[in-house]
Formats: sequence, C-alpha cells, structure tokens
Amino acid sequence: MAEQEWRNASASAGAKLCVSLMKQNLPAQYEHLAICLPCGNKYGKANTGVMSCWVARCDWCGAETDVTSPSDFGYPKKPTPKQCGKR
Repeated sequence: MAEQEWRNASASAGAKLCVSLMKQNLPAQYEHLAICLPCGNKYGKANTGVMSCWVARCDWCGAETDVTSPSDFGYPKKPTPKQCGKR
C-alpha cells in the first residue's frame, strides 16, 4: 500500500473511532454527532478553541462536507423541517 493510501485509510479509521467513542460518552439527546460549519454558525454559537473536522454527512442539513462535533457549537438544537424550508 502506498504511503498516501495508508494515510487516507488511517485518517478514515481514526474519524470512525472518534465518532464511536463520542457516541459512547454523550447523553441520548445529543445523538446528532456531526454538524457542518455553516449549520453550526446558523443554529449555534462557535466555542473558542480548536475544532476537529472530518468529512461526513451533516446531521442538520444533510450535506456531505467537513463536519465537527456539535459540542463545538454548544450542542445546537436540530432545526425543524419548516426552518429547513421543507414542508
């Protein structure tokens, strides 16, 4: 396996492990574990400090993009379908 392929595989495995560990430690009301930066800024307030990001599906808007933990935005509530423009 080429070095770049190994790094990509390791990063993907690391992100999956991180999400798995986060799920084990969070209360049930924080089941949505991935939020993109636009949704975080729209529905929450960014904390100061470092954010860990990975590519996944945003649980707020559904976009496949860079996401982070909802804790980085103060655990914002998921928008209602009306707020998302869905009927």
